[in-house]
Amino acid sequence: MIPFSFPRPGIENRRRIAHLLNPIIAIQTALVLDEHWEIYRNKLAEKKDCLFETSIPVIDQEDLRYLRPALTHTKLSSLLENVHLRYPTLIKFDVQAFYPSIYTHSLEWAMVGKTAAKKKLSEKRDVQGGDQDVAEAYKAGQELDNVIRRGQDKETYGIPIGPDSSFIAAELVGKSVAHDLVHELKKSNLNNFFLIRHVDDFALFLYENVLRAIGTVRKVLRSWNLLPNELKIEVIDALSKNKDTWVYQLSSFSSDGKISELALSEEQSSIVKRDVVTYQEIDYWNLEHYLALAFDLQKSHPTKSVITYALRRLHLNSRVKPSKSSGDGYGRPYLMNFKDKFYPDLDLQLSALLSAFPQYVDVIADVYLWYHEIAEKTPSYLSKAIDTLIIDRLDALEHHFEILWLLWIARYFQLTLEKKSIITLLEAVQDPLTALELLAYAHFWQGKTDSSLTAELDVLHRRVSESKIGLQKAETLQEAFLREDWIFHYSLHFAPNSQFQSWAPRIDERESSLGPILRWMIENDVQFFRWDRHIHAADKLLGVSRKGRGGISARPYSF
Repeated sequence: MIPFSFPRPGIENRRRIAHLLNPIIAIQTALVLDEHWEIYRNKLAEKKDCLFETSIPVIDQEDLRYLRPALTHTKLSSLLENVHLRYPTLIKFDVQAFYPSIYTHSLEWAMVGKTAAKKKLSEKRDVQGGDQDVAEAYKAGQELDNVIRRGQDKETYGIPIGPDSSFIAAELVGKSVAHDLVHELKKSNLNNFFLIRHVDDFALFLYENVLRAIGTVRKVLRSWNLLPNELKIEVIDALSKNKDTWVYQLSSFSSDGKISELALSEEQSSIVKRDVVTYQEIDYWNLEHYLALAFDLQKSHPTKSVITYALRRLHLNSRVKPSKSSGDGYGRPYLMNFKDKFYPDLDLQLSALLSAFPQYVDVIADVYLWYHEIAEKTPSYLSKAIDTLIIDRLDALEHHFEILWLLWIARYFQLTLEKKSIITLLEAVQDPLTALELLAYAHFWQGKTDSSLTAELDVLHRRVSESKIGLQKAETLQEAFLREDWIFHYSLHFAPNSQFQSWAPRIDERESSLGPILRWMIENDVQFFRWDRHIHAADKLLGVSRKGRGGISARPYSF
């Protein structure tokens, strides 16, 4: 698996590690899921009294990925509010580091129950013996367990963050945890309760015995080798506000400008399902006031996605739904201005915001993309902000997400960064995805400036050849495909210039298992990293970050 570091919501230095599976392991995992899909689907569809689960996998109609949770976080919030009207107390909690903490053998527990799974394992019984349905369910859990461990050096703790296969595995475990929790709560004589689960976020509604309920939660999670996030256990009574006040402060902001309408082209209308966009004109001072408010609220709520919420009013996006009474789902119209004199002010403030909070580069990019698509505006201050971040602020060993996005934006808007920025990254880059994006930008930069980076690029190649960094030398492509940096060596075969192509390891024609497959993949243009990517028309209008910030599959088509 290829690790990829990206920021968690908020401004605290909290990060997650996502993973890009080796294609061979991904195919093997898909084959296991396909073979036993009816068993997994039936398990995921099981229902239980006093429990409602909102993250059951369904087909993603937007085709950004294959599966998505049945209910979005926005609709989940409304559901929680409505249920809370019937119960005086709400306990909110989640699982600490859910994906990295899942014990892979618990997939067998999830399919047949912990006791039955342990019995089969201890007795080494043939899974075909005994009850046929139980045997087949055990086998389905065992094979999913085995193929996940095969992709992570047989480690039994943790599943990779990112792939849809992990989403299915996590839902199998999460559902079983929820069912056990309902069972144990009833055993504790807590009968008048209702539990809602969304992935690893739980909302327990009840009338009494809060301490007993929290103790039961801890007990059940421990039985699955999981722990609650103690700092996020929250008890909310009926008189308390169950929504953050910062949401109201931002949603109620008005720029005092006139309400206007932006007519969309026929092609744009077909994408966003509306002919016009209603917005309130905002001037420089109101924009400054609005972003300053968002800045202050973000600092006082460091674990919340305040800036993401605020920026969504500055561009058309699928998260803000139009209503009859106003321009969007916040209760207020979008905040926009398409006059020529406004854009430099917007550009300046967005660049300043990026310098302060580079972890929000994707949602800041959404605003830039909107004005580029609608008004053909190109940023002027952004280049300097990117140079400053790369040279002085970001660490190539840690900030994979931010650096990859900055390089992609620079290339998309054809911004010529300082040569020092490129050299800084060439001397420090360690992970294969950032290295590929850096090479793609270096190729663009050389063509745009008519200058050469050959010597500097050779330094990176030498570092790889000497295996002094995370990227290691590979004599053959087969050898590379067995390591975490496989995508770097494989993608060099599709590189846009001869210098990069000369670095690509050869295919060992004598090797008969992987060799023919890799040859076929190259001949049929099977690419995982696109050197010359074109952003989709829908993403120009709706934002490339429209699937949220919890994974890497909705990022700027980097892989």
